[in-house]
Amino acid sequence: MLKKFIAASFILSLFSTAIFAHRKHENENPTQDITVKTIKITDHVYMLQGRGGNVGASVGADGILIVDDDYAQVSAKLAEALKTFGSEKPRIIFNTHWHGDHSEGNKFFGKDSLILAHTNVRKRLSVESIVLGNKTEPYPKFALPVLTYDQSMSVHFNDEEIRAVHYPNGHTDGDSVIFLPKLTSCIWAMTFSPVDFPSLIWTTAAACKE
Repeated sequence: MLKKFIAASFILSLFSTAIFAHRKHENENPTQDITVKTIKITDHVYMLQGRGGNVGASVGADGILIVDDDYAQVSAKLAEALKTFGSEKPRIIFNTHWHGDHSEGNKFFGKDSLILAHTNVRKRLSVESIVLGNKTEPYPKFALPVLTYDQSMSVHFNDEEIRAVHYPNGHTDGDSVIFLPKLTSCIWAMTFSPVDFPSLIWTTAAACKE
């Protein structure tokens, strides 16, 4: 029990530390070298750190499912990192919300991957928007979520029920938390955002109650 607690605490601290890395990326030159760091959580679950929101990955017999897909300029490097798991294109992508640091990779992966998100994510990505004073163009049709939900959705993938649950009044009107029951963990993305640092946070069962 103590070993499990220590491991869970380490995972939580690891992903919480990633919060502070993102703010640094906001000031980086977009043309400089981009790297994607892969962090192993279990034999089948990984975190990939690029430039925007971190990417969660479930890897197994059914293929690769990722949670968020970072900025567009990270996509090629993200694909290289995923290729080490057997394929450079995930079968399924969950967008936890619509901001570009969590969804621009849709434009790279969308022709080959099934994109899932809350209904409002598709609505936001379908129209012109202003984020932090910058205009974003509507996403092409192939980069939009194909399957959407209003409250929750389950995907049975890699011998696990991966569950997305929408919580209103979050960072946006389309935020979702992704639950990984076998790992007794969940991915909060920006639904939980201490001091407003964009992040993908992995936390453990005690905090993961629907």
